Amino acid sequence: YMFNPFSLVLVWGVPNLLMFAYAAFPLLFYLFVTGLDRLRIREILLFCVLGFIFSGFAGNVSYVVVLWLLLGAFYAYKVLTEGKFIKRSIFFLSLLVIWVLTNTYWILPLIQGYKSVVSKAAYESGLDLLKGNTSTAYLLNSFRLFGYNVFWEKFFGNDHFYPYAYIYKMIPFIFISFIFPIVTFGGLLLDKTRKDKKVYFFFILALLSLFVYKGAQPPLG
Repeated sequence: YMFNPFSLVLVWGVPNLLMFAYAAFPLLFYLFVTGLDRLRIREILLFCVLGFIFSGFAGNVSYVVVLWLLLGAFYAYKVLTEGKFIKRSIFFLSLLVIWVLTNTYWILPLIQGYKSVVSKAAYESGLDLLKGNTSTAYLLNSFRLFGYNVFWEKFFGNDHFYPYAYIYKMIPFIFISFIFPIVTFGGLLLDKTRKDKKVYFFFILALLSLFVYKGAQPPLG
């Protein structure tokens, strides 16, 4: 839901660089994957130029963290399954260093700002925030990408934040919302060849993401 262009443009009303960053994520990942295979400076430069152009999404640092966690995880998976540790490590570290250098214009002020925030801020309980933000992220809701708690809530118990939310509790729409994840995971189960090892990575990533997305909800919540 939060990555839906309809929500970004019409619901939230913030047609800024953030939505372009969402669009850039797949291309950034493609350049990284291609770079680990070809081990060329071209992919590093293209990645850093694109990352610089769309660096507006760094206004929310969590997106940057998620991006580099994804890249780091795929790098580790690639090395473990296909080798070339030294060459791929050089590529990964070179990319990281050049990316940091091209983004120092916001990284340095961010560090300075965090120093001030940490010294003055008052913090809420992380557990309470987790429980509140994932209050509707039951496993089945998360599986069909409807774990966003505010989507189902009312403003001060009166008007719904999203008047059309109730539609997605109707049986036909519940069925429709399950089609996409079922097709996605079903394709993996029905593919008996599984020649492309990257499929396993995305399958594991999807399961881990589902676990993180459901937050404090069972199982293991």
